[in-house]
Amino acid sequence: MPRKRSSSGRSRAGSQLVAVNRQFRELQRAGELGRYASKKVLRLAREEPKLFKVKRSGRFRFSIRKQAKLSPIEKRAVFRRFQEFLSSKLGTPENIKRTRAETRRKVKTRLQGLLDKELTNEDIDEFYELTHDEDFRYLADKIGDSDVYVLLSEVKESGGDEEDLLEKLRQFMIFSNSSDAADRAKKLYNKWAK
Repeated sequence: MPRKRSSSGRSRAGSQLVAVNRQFRELQRAGELGRYASKKVLRLAREEPKLFKVKRSGRFRFSIRKQAKLSPIEKRAVFRRFQEFLSSKLGTPENIKRTRAETRRKVKTRLQGLLDKELTNEDIDEFYELTHDEDFRYLADKIGDSDVYVLLSEVKESGGDEEDLLEKLRQFMIFSNSSDAADRAKKLYNKWAK
């Protein structure tokens, strides 16, 4: 006779989902939902809309659809993702705030050694924004984030133009017949240094 399935697996899954939703609501209130650790869980809903649903209006809710048929392997993978989120350092607003402050302090210290001016929090925020710009990423992948930021800052402070930025970048020899690199440098200058 087959063994009767216990309800402990279902209750564990249910309580884990309750904890995930509670943490999501905290992140939503703090304006951090969809970033860092929560991004991976929310990606599940985008990748598998037949299995998961997200209610964003009113009270935020992430759930597994009732008609979803998850295999035991899929269930383990989903609940492992939930557990990673719940135990992640970047899964709560407090930890995100603490980690962001620590990272900001380290970046400021690193960049401060490369620039001749006192960096403000606005400068650090600008650096973060730049690191997500595709033109900046293209150049930074060749010579490094800090170096591109320093060169861009020098051109901006001196009142230079696109050609000044190109000349500084040529010193790093990344423009060996690459018109794509030059185009991206010009676009970056026009977005950030003007």
